[in-house]
Amino acid sequence: MSSTRPRAPLVPNPTPLRAINSSIRIAFMSVFPRIPPGAIVSRPSCGVKKPVRLPQTFLFLLLFLGNLPAPRALELFVSILPQQALARALGGEHLQVHVLVGPGQNPATYEPTASQLASLSRADLYWRIGVPVEYRWLPRLRRLHPRMKVLDAREGIPLLAATRDRGGAPRADPHIWMDPNRARIMVARLGETLARLDPAHAEEYRTRTRRLTERLRRLDADIRRRLACLRTRTFMAFHPAWSYFAAAYGLHQLAIEREGKRPGPRRLAHLVAQAKRRKIRLILVQQQFSTADARAVAEAAGAHLVRLDPLSADYFGMMESLVATLREYLGCRHRPSASKT
Repeated sequence: MSSTRPRAPLVPNPTPLRAINSSIRIAFMSVFPRIPPGAIVSRPSCGVKKPVRLPQTFLFLLLFLGNLPAPRALELFVSILPQQALARALGGEHLQVHVLVGPGQNPATYEPTASQLASLSRADLYWRIGVPVEYRWLPRLRRLHPRMKVLDAREGIPLLAATRDRGGAPRADPHIWMDPNRARIMVARLGETLARLDPAHAEEYRTRTRRLTERLRRLDADIRRRLACLRTRTFMAFHPAWSYFAAAYGLHQLAIEREGKRPGPRRLAHLVAQAKRRKIRLILVQQQFSTADARAVAEAAGAHLVRLDPLSADYFGMMESLVATLREYLGCRHRPSASKT
């Protein structure tokens, strides 16, 4: 469950700072009313007018005001790179976004480093999305860092049927970012949470949230338009990372991996026969997994392997590559004769 109750702002409270500044200003003006800074004035002293300069105390006050603590940025931890890309678009300069699973790493097997665990002690919010590393580490992290709040990106989003992870536990498919409409729900909730945690910059978060959700809405419309020409709508993938995308746009994904396990010889033979029967043209693979099984199916069935990364740090670029690949291999253009691996 999400834990997003409002708390004290993470930047210095502007109310006491305004009070300090106001007190200094009142005290200064009571001693030097309407005197421009640096001015020389005269005052009577035993009938002799002497020049009086502003005291050095004024310089001290300027130094004091200049050394007040600067507002610190919120610190957000996310699990994967697509989350980081979306969060950065919301937070701007007011948000530091740290990612747990880096480029080329597998969320199913990743273990946090010592430096990441140290950084997590400063985190104000963890934006979870349901990848396997969270199930192993988040309970421990919450015990170690009870002040860290957790926002679940899946709340309010319809999830696809659960599969089983490597340990046999049922898990809902976590790849919700692959559907731009589900991504809109994710970022809308994150933007509002950031606004509550950092009220001094709430309007900036809300403005960026509106811009990003509108961009995702346009992306969805563009994908629908560009995939309307497909002659076949079935493809294979080694790891079933594209289920939400397929469901959103009327496609059918056949997975080679099942419940986190590679296929044995009998299942591999079944996949080859299925690929031939369904006239599969495209098999998607990604760098986090071996391509050996997918390549065996592709070679036997005459399909093409294409490497795409659903965990890319460039969310919109990744979606563009996926759409272009589907158009190329599923019928919008002449079928190419070479693999893109």
